[in-house]
Amino acid sequence: MSSLSRRQWLQSGALATLALPFGAWTPNRPRPLAPFEPEAAEPIRLNANENPYGPSEKAKLAIVEALSRGNRYQHALRDRLKQAIAEREGLGSENVLLGAGSLEILYHLGTHLGRQKAQILSADLTYRALPRYVEHLGGTWQKVVLDGDQRFDLEGMERALRDPVDLVYLVNPNNPTGTTLPTDQLRDFCKKQSPRQHLLIDEAYIEYLPNGTQQSMARLVRDHPQLMVSRTFSKFYGLAGMRIGYLLAHASTIEVLRRYSTYELSVSASSLAAALASLEDTNFQDLTRTQTAAANAQFCAQLRKWGIPHTPSQTSFVLFAVDPFIQGGADLGDAFEAAGIVCRPFPRDQPQWCRMTMGREEEMAAVVEVLRGLRGGR
Repeated sequence: MSSLSRRQWLQSGALATLALPFGAWTPNRPRPLAPFEPEAAEPIRLNANENPYGPSEKAKLAIVEALSRGNRYQHALRDRLKQAIAEREGLGSENVLLGAGSLEILYHLGTHLGRQKAQILSADLTYRALPRYVEHLGGTWQKVVLDGDQRFDLEGMERALRDPVDLVYLVNPNNPTGTTLPTDQLRDFCKKQSPRQHLLIDEAYIEYLPNGTQQSMARLVRDHPQLMVSRTFSKFYGLAGMRIGYLLAHASTIEVLRRYSTYELSVSASSLAAALASLEDTNFQDLTRTQTAAANAQFCAQLRKWGIPHTPSQTSFVLFAVDPFIQGGADLGDAFEAAGIVCRPFPRDQPQWCRMTMGREEEMAAVVEVLRGLRGGR
């Protein structure tokens, strides 16, 4: 289908407007809203690592209050959130870049690197959005396999760094394995490598760890200009649908990436308000961390009882082998779908794996019943 020229498009729009019956709508007589029709019951969503307990009540109230300011660009609220984030990390607001989820920031960085045909070094298996985006724009992705514990092989990465690399990308805790590097080991690696090339530590799930952000690399940012740390409010804080995340980096790096970010105006007033309230709601944070850890422990205990290989995750998801559940041609994804559960295994070589988000107690009970049925009721 051929595209319309700008003039044709404007003319067609004008004709469509004139075609409306006169008096169908005037500024003084708004159209009535259509009756609200609730959606059908949603399935159990355990495929995207969404927080089943959020947003917090304080965040919901903040969202409602922010609606009255929805007609204004929220520069002041944006600056308040950046300052609050910076103070928590011992940085300045000039070290914070906001985005519509951390994924938007990864795309900004990927665009910048891809335009330079850069080479990125990361792991296989890890979160692939940034490396794939760099590849799509003409860069290259050098992969180092995970070690025997399904963690990043830092020694293997150091060997790979004998060749020129523009960015080292580490996801800690890693997605989809849920494994975490020892803090001292990762900190030493960052200090050693940051003078040589840029590093990005993706900490999308770090708040789930027992001591939370104390294991973060964020405080290294001030003294290591080539180090970056990305975070999100989508997972732990339960704001996946609100789309807000951030990058912590040296002011010079922030300035480069701001060229792609349209002054951080992709984040709405309601998202800014929700994020600010979420940072202050420690009760909700404690609930999320405690409930998720309990679901993780119970699910892994069941997997151990069945003898199912799985990774030692401290996050909101667990990666487990699916081969024991697909004997006789059974399809794990189809079995979940039949039970109203959204989750499918990765289409990887043997053994296949499934990354399962930890849901509420009743949701995880439904998962166990499906898996037990595939094992013949055992």
